[in-house]
Amino acid sequence: MKKIYCSLIVFSIFLTGCDAVDETDYQYSENSSSQTITSQNTESEYDSYVVFEIEGNIENEDVDNAVEIIENRVTESCPNLNYNIYSDYDTKIFRLDFDRTEKWSELFIENLILHNSVELRKGDSQSGTLVIDKENIADAESYFAENYLNWVVRIDFDEKGSSLFADVTGELAGTDIPVSIWVNDELIFAPLVSCAITDGRTVITGNFTEKSAEELAEKIRSEFLPYSISVNEYKLAENYT
Repeated sequence: MKKIYCSLIVFSIFLTGCDAVDETDYQYSENSSSQTITSQNTESEYDSYVVFEIEGNIENEDVDNAVEIIENRVTESCPNLNYNIYSDYDTKIFRLDFDRTEKWSELFIENLILHNSVELRKGDSQSGTLVIDKENIADAESYFAENYLNWVVRIDFDEKGSSLFADVTGELAGTDIPVSIWVNDELIFAPLVSCAITDGRTVITGNFTEKSAEELAEKIRSEFLPYSISVNEYKLAENYT
């Protein structure tokens, strides 16, 4: 089966992270619907924490949903992490306490709150016609491809996405109009198409390392976050195992 072959347009994204503000410890008290964060000093059994705030006019159900998505991202990236999450419906703030591991860094914290949007569009502009979005992506995987002698990222579409991808690649085959993939509004690649692709997947190639390929695959397969979340403060233990 023939596939798209392309040159990856590489964007290096350097996130500066948050400047930690006053490292106020928190006390957690139980109420009927959630756990309330208060500004009283207390000792935590964990060595690190992050305090998130959900922005906008949202309901309690949205707070629960946002917390669940962040928690899913944490456990997918760090399956053996020891942690607790506490949330406050009134302030729309939730706090993640955890024992730091090598995975955690300022960049990792910033990546946790990305929307992780994925869009396939006609042409190489973000104003091009949207063909497929996150809803139609079933999975993404990074692996070392012997035929490329490098790391690649494979995207698998669901049934609807596969049909849409076959249609658009058939339409654009042999033309000078590419199919572009955008992740968090950044152009990842925009290859020209030589034939219709009907097997429900495409492969992103380029100058990947094992780490950068897995980071991209994780963003693509990660659940979409439909909320704007900011990091109010954080503390990362300096000494960790």
